[in-house]
Amino acid sequence: MGTLIEEIFSRKVGRPVQAGEIVLLDVDYIMSHDNTTPLAIKAFREIGKPILDKNKIVIHFDHAYPAPNLLAAEAQKRIVDFMKEQGITQFYHQGICHQVLIEEEVESHVYTSAVVRRLRGFTNVSSVYEVTGDYDISTFVNVENVAALNNLIEEIRTVQGVKRTETRMVLKKYNGNGK
Repeated sequence: MGTLIEEIFSRKVGRPVQAGEIVLLDVDYIMSHDNTTPLAIKAFREIGKPILDKNKIVIHFDHAYPAPNLLAAEAQKRIVDFMKEQGITQFYHQGICHQVLIEEEVESHVYTSAVVRRLRGFTNVSSVYEVTGDYDISTFVNVENVAALNNLIEEIRTVQGVKRTETRMVLKKYNGNGK
């Protein structure tokens, strides 16, 4: 088993892919959030070419939503205007765009609650659940990028009692009220 990115690319290519290898792939989605979208819009305008598939573009406001100041509000308005201009409809403004679920298997001689206490102390951990099934704990984390995710996974693997981990990306969150 490789890194998260190696696993994603391997599934997409249909064969094992390793770090350092160059692969050309069609992307499933292109996600940008309220902090990076203004830069993407600027680059898009400089390139001057049309968007090939607007249905693959997902824009998510979560770093500064609702806008905490005038500067953020103006940037978000420019983003919304660009979305309208380009016909981009996949827009989310609740939840967290970089939420990840890491599942941990606990060694049989270790109390699960002791591992939970350690996991709750990590800065990027939003919630921890004791669960049934192949893994004993499910940990939801919020990270800024893949490097931060990799670092957090490495830290979690050093917690005494954690036997192994498996990481999953949250693609879409549904509320319990039918939404």
